[in-house]
Amino acid sequence: MATHSIVHFEPVDANLDELLASVGRGLAHLDHEVDAIGPLGYDTECGDFGFEGRLEECACFDEAGKKGADWGAIAVRIAPPEPGDYVYSYFWRVESATCIGLEIPSGAIWFENDDWPKVAWLRSFLPSFVSATSTRASAYDNTRTEMFGALDVPTMLDRLKNGDLLNSAPISHYTIQTNLIPMTKIQSTVNEHALPRMNFSVSTTGYYVLDNLH
Repeated sequence: MATHSIVHFEPVDANLDELLASVGRGLAHLDHEVDAIGPLGYDTECGDFGFEGRLEECACFDEAGKKGADWGAIAVRIAPPEPGDYVYSYFWRVESATCIGLEIPSGAIWFENDDWPKVAWLRSFLPSFVSATSTRASAYDNTRTEMFGALDVPTMLDRLKNGDLLNSAPISHYTIQTNLIPMTKIQSTVNEHALPRMNFSVSTTGYYVLDNLH
C-alpha cells in the first residue's frame, strides 16, 4: 500500500469558489487533470471530519468551486501524468477563512515517464498550487500527521531561523512568501544550517522555496 504525505497551508481569506477558480488558473500550464470531487464533513465511519466517501465526476476546478460553495467543504482529486497516483486537495471553511490541504501518495512523487523525471512533476506542482492559493506559507515533511490541520506560520519561521526546518528528513518542501523574512536572513540561515541536499530558490510569484526532493 502506498504511503501518503500531508501538506499544510496557512488558511486564506477567500471564498471556496473564488479560491478553486484561482487554483485552476494557476495549474493551467501544468500537465494534470481534475477528474472527481466529493464532499468533506462528519458523515464518516469514525465520525471525525474528513472525506465522506462519495465521489462525483468533475472536469475542472471551476466546476469544483461551484459544488464546493454549495457543500461548504470539498475534496478535489487531481490526476498527474501517467503512471502517477492521484493527489487529493482539500478545501474547507473555518469561520471566515478557507483552509487548504494536500494528500500526496508516494506514487505521485517518484513516478517517471518520457516527459517527467522522478519528482519533477511534484516540484512543479507544489509551487504552482501554493502560488494560486495566495497562502503565506506551506509545509510538507514527515512531521505532518493531522490531515485537516492548519500551518502555524510563526512556529515555522522560528524553526527556519534556528535551523531545525532545514534538517527535515527524508523528504520536505516548504514555501514562504518573500515579505515574511528578508532575503539576506534566509540566505544566511540556509548557508549555515541546510544539509547539502536542501535546494533553495526564489519563485517568480514571490515565494522562497526550500526542498530536498531529489
